[in-house]
Amino acid sequence: MAFTHKILDELPGGKADYNFGDSSGDGLIVQVSADKEEWVGFFAFGGSSSLYGVFGWPESDKVFVISKGSGYIVNVNDPSEVEEVNIGTISSIDVLPNKSVVVANSTKVALLGATGEVWAVNNDGLQGIRITGVSDDTITAQSQEKGSVEWSDFKIDVSTGKLI
Repeated sequence: MAFTHKILDELPGGKADYNFGDSSGDGLIVQVSADKEEWVGFFAFGGSSSLYGVFGWPESDKVFVISKGSGYIVNVNDPSEVEEVNIGTISSIDVLPNKSVVVANSTKVALLGATGEVWAVNNDGLQGIRITGVSDDTITAQSQEKGSVEWSDFKIDVSTGKLI
């Protein structure tokens, strides 16, 4: 299933076809052209993250949108079919070769697949995590402990979610 998208600077005609999250504030505006429908979505900004973009998803008829930290999984042919990703403010993302998506916030790394969250690794003693690479079997990342300026490397096994 093919679709195209474009990030817009303003709402065409001043109105979105679909609003995701709180539409009273600022947000990311995305135009999607899919096999069955063309639409414009307003995706409410999340927390303090500057991360935004439109990413692939394991199911070809869905797209993963990050709007300054908020994550939304949307069916491109039926945008009323949407799931908000609730792992906190997303600050890092990468897509695995199998199309699964790995995301991180300041204390958590989560693997998301077609059926939702596959696993998550959480450490409340951290103030930052950034994903630095992915392969079929390994996620590489860096973490920063609270109060520290140093970043430490770590790896996670994709199939188990365990640190290696």
